[in-house]
Amino acid sequence: IFVLFSILFPETISFNFTGDIMTGSDYPSKYYLPPDNGKNYFKNVEIFLTNADYTVGNLEGVISDTKNSTKKTKGRYSYAFRMPPYTAELFKNSGFHIFNIANNHSLDFGLDGFNQTMFHLTNKNLMFFGLKEKALSITKNNIKIGMIGFTFSLAFNNILDIKNSVLLVSNLSKDYDIFIVSFHGGSEGENAVHVNRKNEF
Repeated sequence: IFVLFSILFPETISFNFTGDIMTGSDYPSKYYLPPDNGKNYFKNVEIFLTNADYTVGNLEGVISDTKNSTKKTKGRYSYAFRMPPYTAELFKNSGFHIFNIANNHSLDFGLDGFNQTMFHLTNKNLMFFGLKEKALSITKNNIKIGMIGFTFSLAFNNILDIKNSVLLVSNLSKDYDIFIVSFHGGSEGENAVHVNRKNEF
């Protein structure tokens, strides 16, 4: 059916979208890493990750070997996430193509950790979006697609600034056939299982 659809409608494009991706952190201890460098981490879902033109995930942490975290972790449920550099290749081999790098863990290891993340993704030909006031541009099958990421931080496109967010999307989307907006946000924890008609920040 999919093959027939592709023949009848050649100018189409397909996307998979996952949620937060964090394959294990070596901070503060390598104890939190999966065995065998995560070789089989996505084994049971690779069939789904690889069945679209592009698979997109939200990168929940940095890919870096920066030693010191700039985040002040406190309490039982406060974390700084640092994935080893080999993680980029794991993502590539598992079927990922694009990541949103705008979220609350992107700067857990400062600008050095953030810059290393972009370097390691680029080094494996993985694309990313989420930089402030910038959209990722992709053209496939004569379709021009833009992607932009938001989170609740002044360092990125701030979803809490609704007025400017609407204006930014309105201005950037004019250049694309399809414009995709992704955001990382919402309440967390036991008290946020059901948040009804309330602001989640």
